[in-house]
Amino acid sequence: LCGNGASKEYLQEAEVEKADLVIAATSADEVNILACFIARQIGAQKTIARVRNPEYRNQLELMKEELGLSHVHFLGFQKKDTLAKFYKAADLFVLPTREDIWGLVINEAMAYGLPVITTDRCVAGLELVEDGVNGYIVPVEDAQNLAEKIHAVLGRCAQARRGGDD
Repeated sequence: LCGNGASKEYLQEAEVEKADLVIAATSADEVNILACFIARQIGAQKTIARVRNPEYRNQLELMKEELGLSHVHFLGFQKKDTLAKFYKAADLFVLPTREDIWGLVINEAMAYGLPVITTDRCVAGLELVEDGVNGYIVPVEDAQNLAEKIHAVLGRCAQARRGGDD
């Protein structure tokens, strides 16, 4: 589906009430916050909103209490040793960019052994990702394909944690 993530009708059509996790990561902080708020009201179990504006840090408690957002963190710039912890904790790195001249984060994620999913507009991905081997390249704006690849990789990660018996 493609549409306005802050639209209740769109989120219902996307069946977010069945989702374990809804991630809102547009370039507009307000849309992300609103999309997560509505998704929680509809029944999504957990939400993650990408919020980059440091001015919202002052409203952290309001967002948590009044909007019902359970996990709100403002991380800001992170040093390499802290970034390493995030990469080591991850099962997958996804960069659904519409345009990226190189995408250095692809190199960083791969250095930690993470499978990478990115779009055909990320030069680093085109150069470094072997489709189906160490990640996937998906067409830009193809949300369905992106979701399928994420699901496939996370499914393999879960199977590996269970000992590969599935």
